[in-house]
Formats: sequence, C-alpha cells, structure tokens
Amino acid sequence: MVSKEDFRNNNIFGNLTDDMLDKLLPLAEVLHMEARDFVFKEGDAVENLFTIKRGTVLIEQRISDKITVTAGTTTAGESFGFSSLFKEGTYSTNAVCADQCELIVINGEALMDLLKNDHSMGFYIMQNIAIVFGSRIQRRTEQFLRAMTSHPEIHELGD
Repeated sequence: MVSKEDFRNNNIFGNLTDDMLDKLLPLAEVLHMEARDFVFKEGDAVENLFTIKRGTVLIEQRISDKITVTAGTTTAGESFGFSSLFKEGTYSTNAVCADQCELIVINGEALMDLLKNDHSMGFYIMQNIAIVFGSRIQRRTEQFLRAMTSHPEIHELGD
C-alpha cells in the first residue's frame, strides 16, 4: 500500500498538498522486484511512471551487442519513466534493479488525466520534472565532457 509519506520523500511529488496527494494515492500501486529484474526493457511500450520507495534502479543503454552502459542511477525518492507522461511509443533504455526494490507505479495516462483536471497539481509536478531533467542534463553533459577529454584523438588535436 502506498501512503502520503511515501510521496513526501519524492523528488516530483514531495511538495504536493494533502488534497493533491489524496487524488494521487488511488493511482499508485507498489511493485516488489528482485536484483537484476527488469522494470522495463528497450522496446517495451511506454506506460508507467515509477518512483523508488526502496532500492536502486539502473537506467541502461545498449550501445552494441556486447556493450551496455549505465546512463543513470536512480535511488529512493527519485522517479523515472517520465516518457509515460509525454508520449506514446516504446522505451529507448532498460531499467534494471541493482538490488531488491520497492517501486511505486503510476499509469502515465491516468496521471496526465488527473493533471489536466487539477492545474495547480500539474504545475507543481511539471515544475519538479523540469528540475529533475535539468539536473540530469547537467550530469550527463559533465559525463560526456569527461569522456571526451580522455579520448586519445582529442589529445592529438591539441598537439
């Protein structure tokens, strides 16, 4: 069972009012998963937004048949699967549990319907999602730049 307290510790739902959380609770379910279980795989239909109640989920991108890289790590209080709010289609990454996980699952379409009817709630959630996206973009830019500076051909250009 999902409680208001579970949402208070979350990066996108943490600043919602009690009334807003009361509207959100009926949409939420708890999912228990084991280490190395896939939450979703690349190519699966985009459906749900996930919030981590306990554990760690790795967002992985396959770059070849033999190489998969971890593009992000999400831990308790963080959310992933935002594409379920913005588009239909398929996931472009894998989400895999690094350890035992307890996830809160919310259907993206149902959440968007709620946000369309409660604009204040929609504003707070979308503002928080924008903050998360900004942080992720900054982190990935830093990762990319670190990788580029260690690339041998970059050093040859400076010579």
